[in-house]
Amino acid sequence: MADRESIMVPTDGPIKLIITRRFIDNLTKVLRYSLENFGGKVMLEFLGEINKELLKLPFFPDANPFNTFLESTDQKTYRNIIFKKYPYIILYGIDYKSVTVFNIIHSKRNPKYRKDLS
Repeated sequence: MADRESIMVPTDGPIKLIITRRFIDNLTKVLRYSLENFGGKVMLEFLGEINKELLKLPFFPDANPFNTFLESTDQKTYRNIIFKKYPYIILYGIDYKSVTVFNIIHSKRNPKYRKDLS
């Protein structure tokens, strides 16, 4: 269930899509960095890829690999969206009624940091 630090995204999917404030804040930083260092075209292409992947989640939540740093249970699993062209990973969790997007991090970040992201 979305709390006041999260946003529920309306979709036609069979389960809810919830975006956390942490994801939005870090995505803003990533996009600002991309714009400043690589230009508007690259930033908009990356944003388009992110949007495309997020909109798939309510329909195909299990399509991405398991997160190896967050322990999944019978009630909740954790997975990553990995971008081939961009060095970022989106971390999300799945339960029986929703997909919650927790964070976006650089793929070269220390793996110990990834344990504290949900």
